[in-house]
Amino acid sequence: MKDEQLNSIPFFAELESKERRAINRELKSETYARGEIIFSKGVPADALYIIEAGRISLSTDAKTTLANLGPGSLLGEADFFQGITRSVTATAASEVTVAVLDTDALESLIRNNPQLGLNLSRALGSPIVQMTDYLAEQLGNSPFMKVLSAAERRQIAARLVAKEYPADHAIFRDGDAASGMYLIESGTVRLIGETDDDYSELGAGTVFGEMAVLAGKPHPETAQTAQPTTVWHLAPEDFSEITAAHPDIKATLSRTITAKLSRREQQTAIEILRQIPLFGTLPDDALADC
Repeated sequence: MKDEQLNSIPFFAELESKERRAINRELKSETYARGEIIFSKGVPADALYIIEAGRISLSTDAKTTLANLGPGSLLGEADFFQGITRSVTATAASEVTVAVLDTDALESLIRNNPQLGLNLSRALGSPIVQMTDYLAEQLGNSPFMKVLSAAERRQIAARLVAKEYPADHAIFRDGDAASGMYLIESGTVRLIGETDDDYSELGAGTVFGEMAVLAGKPHPETAQTAQPTTVWHLAPEDFSEITAAHPDIKATLSRTITAKLSRREQQTAIEILRQIPLFGTLPDDALADC
């Protein structure tokens, strides 16, 4: 397909020119004779089609025609990006040439350029299912989330929604009700304690907000962007639905949080003991046994 043909399709307007070119390189051309079925209602939506030449008829059954599409039209995009079965049957109304983008090709593009998945999600108005594997891999890189199985991380990844914030934006404040878990895609987030000087900086691939949503308690700190930042958000209600269906997820994550808190509490105790002359020269492991 010529670049200008792809560029003229409104759905791809959100994409950068280099992203459209990358998609174009992955397109495969297919030809169908008049009356031939491109796909049938009820089958998995494993590809997106762009009509290059000819016309295609969409129907729900043999007697009901919903639409006739011509060159430049997208075919099956909603079902494809949502990962659901085909809602209609597509039949060639004449000899037809289509450009095809399949799931494997799109997922490969997204792994190399996650922003493409974000832009396609924006164009669709909801997250595209082809981001799920990438996000599950990102969650697996987090010390907090890597304790989960790949299947469990996919359950969480499928519910993540992208949010973009400008610099100096408070995602949540100290004392706010738990607003969910966040995975940083790009940018920097500062977790601020009691004073503005008391903060830690988090970068891409970091999960935050997890303790509040696990405990069902207010956030113990403020999360503020240090620069324009994109995060993936898991809402508390989505977390509740996931853990209700998969209780082991909450149990595993809770054990991870408990271990982390125990180490912090232990270090605090060690620091207090060091202030006592009797214990001041003892090594940490000895103090930990006190």
